[in-house]
Amino acid sequence: MKRVTACNVIARSSASPPLTPAAYYELYNDIQNIDDAAILASRIGDIERLIAVDGDNHQTWAALAEAMIEIGETQKAIEAYLNVRRTGSIYKNYAAHRLAQIYAGAGQRDAALEWLDVALRERRALVRLQRDDAFAVYRDDPEFRRRLGLPGGSVSGREAEWGFDLNLLRREAHRMRFGCDEAAVPDSFDSDIDLLISEVGRRTDDQIWMQARRIVAGISDGHTFVGGPSDVTARNFESRVLPVTFFDFDDGLFIVDAAPEFSHLVGAEVLNLGGLDRGALMAAIDPFVQADNDRTVRYIGAQLGLRRTVFLRELGLADESGEISASVRLANGDVRNTTLPSGDYDVGRKLTPPANLDEPPLYLVRVEDNYWSAPLGKDALYLQINSFRDSRIGASLADFADQVADQTRNVSAVVVDVRHNNGGNAHLSVPLTRALLAFEAASPDHRVFVITSHMSFSATQIFISRLDSLGRPVFVGTPSGASPNFTGEEEPFTLPFSKLSVSFSPLHWQNTSPVDHRKWIEMDVPVAFNGADYVAGRDAALEAIQGILSRGD
Repeated sequence: MKRVTACNVIARSSASPPLTPAAYYELYNDIQNIDDAAILASRIGDIERLIAVDGDNHQTWAALAEAMIEIGETQKAIEAYLNVRRTGSIYKNYAAHRLAQIYAGAGQRDAALEWLDVALRERRALVRLQRDDAFAVYRDDPEFRRRLGLPGGSVSGREAEWGFDLNLLRREAHRMRFGCDEAAVPDSFDSDIDLLISEVGRRTDDQIWMQARRIVAGISDGHTFVGGPSDVTARNFESRVLPVTFFDFDDGLFIVDAAPEFSHLVGAEVLNLGGLDRGALMAAIDPFVQADNDRTVRYIGAQLGLRRTVFLRELGLADESGEISASVRLANGDVRNTTLPSGDYDVGRKLTPPANLDEPPLYLVRVEDNYWSAPLGKDALYLQINSFRDSRIGASLADFADQVADQTRNVSAVVVDVRHNNGGNAHLSVPLTRALLAFEAASPDHRVFVITSHMSFSATQIFISRLDSLGRPVFVGTPSGASPNFTGEEEPFTLPFSKLSVSFSPLHWQNTSPVDHRKWIEMDVPVAFNGADYVAGRDAALEAIQGILSRGD
């Protein structure tokens, strides 16, 4: 590939006066705030003036590339995107993808294939390439289909179709995964896939799915998994679930939500499920659960795995009927033996207040709201962040952060509760992070308390890791379900025949020190998250914080 410099694209002109640093700064920010290609095209002269001053800024080159595409200047767009790559853009694989699109649109098949190969090598998400209409003209081209993981007409029959799917899964695991301090995939990964392919003829579709899930879970990454079918499929996969949601508290496995006809079970402790006690259940589900640390298994295994009939049948705990026996201790202390059916139940994934509580504790009041705040006494503010996603109604997270900045002007402590928060978009957490750090820095007497649990995961881990690295928060409760630094991102693709959804994490989040190998952030104030407290309507973590505040510690 030819090396391109700024001079290949921009002939420096003496017609326009050189930009002063102040003028450059103003113009640069103006251009960066334009996200409409047609408007960028009308500002090509200004973009070229910026490049004449600094030819090593990838954002300016990207703006020029999009402007050139808009006016049909294909070669200049190509050269601009080559400069994006030369200057080391944040997403090099995006620039490679765009170059493949441009060449495909120009009918240059071989060049499009070359840049498609680059995008694949640089871990561009397969689903983005598969769904790209820019390659529609080559949809029947065998070389494009092979690269995009699309089968040819020669793949026919159940064993061949499963073989294609599992080999694509293998390819994507090696392509997308990378190891920092450890191997990208376990040593046994390829031999395990080979064995599973050889067993397709004597396994059911559900068993193949579960075994593929077990093999991929061995990568030990909470965002890498083989999920259920994402589309209509010829495979007869088990899709039923139990009518309850489980939560693995520190003192036992409890039911925390249920379909209306089973609402009397909310708050019940599960003593036995399918003949196994809590310890045996969690040990049995462990190999099938994607996890960053041991606590991820408690979150995903209990809340997502144990209620899905396909897992229960794979573990031998339920038969084809999907029914499973259970022994529970109700909130009033009575022990009951019951049978839980499988079906098409729509039950929440988070904690709901037990029916016996007349007034639930603060942490259970608004679990379904993405974020909210409330005064906590006269000198503290309580924030509950349940998802790093903008609310559909009301303020955005950025606006909420501004509100928090105003609300903290007259308090000396902020309690940030992320016990229910399993993630979202980490970029949306930045304004709140800044607001909390600013509050903390404003006075040595200001304190930020963060309450976590094993449900605190993904984008929430990034949020609390940044607070831990940049501030001096007091962590209260139990550790999170992820590590301070972790590999994680989800852009699932679909296996073409089984339609199973597969995710391989391509990004490593370096949130703290490069030598930080902690499995989780240690608690400054360890407080057990107990089911007995949940049933009684007690919040031991918040009580601990209030005790600290009342003492003036």
